Amino acid sequence: MLATHVLEGNHRSLRKLFARFRRLPSWSAARRAILFDEIKRSIRIQVSVEEELLYPTLSGRPSPEGGAAFEDLLQHHFEIEELLAELALLGPRDPSFDAGMRRLEKKTSSYFREARRGPYREARRRLSRRRLEELGGKIRARMDVAILPVLGE
Repeated sequence: MLATHVLEGNHRSLRKLFARFRRLPSWSAARRAILFDEIKRSIRIQVSVEEELLYPTLSGRPSPEGGAAFEDLLQHHFEIEELLAELALLGPRDPSFDAGMRRLEKKTSSYFREARRGPYREARRRLSRRRLEELGGKIRARMDVAILPVLGE
């Protein structure tokens, strides 16, 4: 599978997780905490495979648009990580948790749009189909290992 397809598939999965979270009643703190942990793990996996596998592959000579998009996305990564940390400190029982989750969902949606227009487009333009498939295999393998349940959970 192409690297861009693997990453876009994770984007779709994250959107579904956010939709599930919105449907949970506010009194269901334990289920909301579990779902928040899934969202947090999925976002962190996405960010790490992009930073460790995709971006270095493209950083040699990005187009001017691609270079600007990389900088914007790294800023998004930082802002998203700040929101995740803030939400982890609050917990789902806190009255401001839902507002924070809406900000996180909005920020990740914006990030996904920019990734599709920036690095993903750059990858499709600059890398051969074979290279995109190889990179997709590495990304998929990293994601599969990262989502395995931790022993004892």
